Parts: sequence; C-alpha cells; structure tokens
Amino acid sequence: MFRIKLFIKYFVYLLTAKSKKGYGIHSPFLYKFSTAVFNDKRSFYEFEQIRKVRSLYSSNQEVLKPEEFGAGSGVLKKKEKTVSGIARIASTRPKYGELLFRLVRFFQPEHIVEFGTSLGIGTLYMAMAAPGARLFTIEGSKELAEKSEAMLRQQGMKNVQVIHGDFKKIIENSDVMREKTDFVYFDGGHTKEMTLYLFEKIVQMSGPSTIFVFDDIRWSSGMEEAWKKITGDPRVSLSLDLFQIGIVFFRKEIAKQHLLIKY
Repeated sequence: MFRIKLFIKYFVYLLTAKSKKGYGIHSPFLYKFSTAVFNDKRSFYEFEQIRKVRSLYSSNQEVLKPEEFGAGSGVLKKKEKTVSGIARIASTRPKYGELLFRLVRFFQPEHIVEFGTSLGIGTLYMAMAAPGARLFTIEGSKELAEKSEAMLRQQGMKNVQVIHGDFKKIIENSDVMREKTDFVYFDGGHTKEMTLYLFEKIVQMSGPSTIFVFDDIRWSSGMEEAWKKITGDPRVSLSLDLFQIGIVFFRKEIAKQHLLIKY
C-alpha cells in the first residue's frame, strides 16, 4: 500500500515540481544555485574514479554482518550481506552522489559531517569535491566503518575521519560537533525520531550559511512526517524537495519558502 501511495505521490511531484532549469524561480540566490548546481552537466574526472570504486564493490562477494540501526536497509533483510548487495541497495546512487559533489564543490564548506557512511561512496563524492575540508563520517556498523575507511585510505582521502559509534553518543560526547558545521548529510537512522533528534541537536550548532541535506525523505510515512516538520521549522528559510533528497538552508536574507524541484 505504501509503495502504491509513493508512486502516486511521485506522479503528482512530476506534474507540480518546478523545473530545475530555474523557470519560475525568482530568488536571485536560488536561480544562481540552480544554474551552478542542478544544471551543471559537466562530468568531472572524479566521477570516473568513483565509478571504478563502485565497480569493485559490485563484484565483491565478501560477506559482512553489519549491525542494523534505525530503520535498516528496508530491502536487504538477511543478517549476512555481501558487499555487492550493500553497494547495490544502500550506496549513494550516481545521480545523487554527483549532486552531493556539485553542492559541496559550489559552497566549499570547511567542516562536513555525514551520518551514515555505509560503504563510503557518498563520503567519497563530498571529500573529492572539497579536499581542503574536514569531513567526519559516522557509521553505526563497525564492519561497514572499517570497510569504508580502508577504501577512503586507498583513494588518498586524508581529509576524512571515519567514526564508528552511535549517532546520539557521538553528538553528545565527541569533539566532531564542537565547532560550527557548514554542511551536514543525513543518510542514516531513517526514522522520524532519529531524524528529528539529529536535526534539533545539530541546528543548534549551525549558522546561517549551514546546509542540511536529507536522503530518503520519503523512505516511510515517518520520514515524510519528519521532513514536513523540518521544512515548517521557523529557523529554516528555504527548503528544496527533490522527492528523494531534501535540501535545507537557514539564510536569513531569503524569505521562507518551500519548493518542489524536478530533478
């Protein structure tokens, strides 16, 4: 039933979303952002390097037993999962990985935090886009954290620190969140409660230029409720709904608005 409703919502989204080319978008900031990020058709050399990593993962039949946190994979039900299976189901898709890359490349944040490393594909996109940034990626599964850390080290990503642990404990006790965070990618937990908890905690450590990116905003009815509450928060000035991905800004110079963008 949920999948049927999701299909209907996607159809409505296609009919009502604004063009990513900027048509109908009147904010100068948003028009510039749309032109530089959504409509940048260039294929950067980093994409080819990431494709090679993805290919290695897709042929890797090593069996892992990653601990499940939050809502889990939703598709991979077995406790034992192959690397190739995780890469196929749980890794950042090229379409959205390249969007992450362009977002980070455009804004050049200095301090990036990712919740939910998985195999580190999304991490790699962001790390390559801003090699001068400090990037902390947090993963609840020890095996996945070790696997992604090894890959990132092999790729020469010296600006990344992989942290294994519980999201809440990391936020409460780690120095990762002790300085202003410029860019946060939420790709773990996938429950209403965890998403809202992370949002509330991190927004207190953020500034007007901070950007939040939420993956799987329609993962479940709970995630949809969390996304709706976040976009309605008075501290959020601009929210962009790309159906799977949600992007949030806190810029005070922008009048509050929520936009569906066809991506």
